[in-house]
Amino acid sequence: MRCIHGHGFVGVPHSGAEEFRRTARENMLQGADLLKTFATPGMPPINGSFIPHFLTREEIRTVVEEAAGKNLPVVSHCIGGQGLVDCVEEGVDVIEHAYCIDDAGLELVTKYGCRLDLTSGILLDPSGEEFLSPASVDCCRRMRDAAFSCMEKVMKSGVKFALGTDAYHGLLYREVKYAVQCGASSLNTMKDVTVNAAKNASCRRIKATIGGLLYANKKGAAGMFPAAPNCVIKNSVFICFTQKSISMKRLIRSCKHGQLPFR
Repeated sequence: MRCIHGHGFVGVPHSGAEEFRRTARENMLQGADLLKTFATPGMPPINGSFIPHFLTREEIRTVVEEAAGKNLPVVSHCIGGQGLVDCVEEGVDVIEHAYCIDDAGLELVTKYGCRLDLTSGILLDPSGEEFLSPASVDCCRRMRDAAFSCMEKVMKSGVKFALGTDAYHGLLYREVKYAVQCGASSLNTMKDVTVNAAKNASCRRIKATIGGLLYANKKGAAGMFPAAPNCVIKNSVFICFTQKSISMKRLIRSCKHGQLPFR
């Protein structure tokens, strides 16, 4: 759900709390697992530090109230600034992107138990520029160092986060690499791109259809390997994707012991 004057290309534009309320109810009627709003632009500001924000607190609060009636989470596309403050204080569960989150924002997220969904690869990886407009490419190049610093602060803060993307298709494994480079542990990063991401999206069961291995080691290397029988893992953490539902606790425990048998 987006504002008539704000960022976003999905869905219809809204103006006023009652329009947000109606769409929230329509989405839940159709079986939505979560409700999402667009609070800020998608890219960090090149000139100055002000980050526009488009939702009023009443509009945010209305969506949160409607979601609470069905025990659903609310997530918001939000890179930082006052929009982040408004979303967190009004009860949004997950902040997506958070490219410009500052120390005060991290403290607020921690205080309210909010979670982050980091998608920094689109800013950090030059190869991702092919997915962007010329203006966005210029912004990414200017803001790359700042994005690295911001991600490092998130890793050090202890804030709960997941890893994802909405524009970095086919390259999600690189989000793992950048997270490790910025200070996240290999094991936790595997959880952030799987089970923690599922929690953010209100998924209660994990299923996958890709056969293979996703790995990240302490040097920040990451990638995909095809599945192999009787694979023994050393010096890296791997996650196995199978065609069956799996116990993430059992999988993580296997990772800790350095072995993952494949069938």
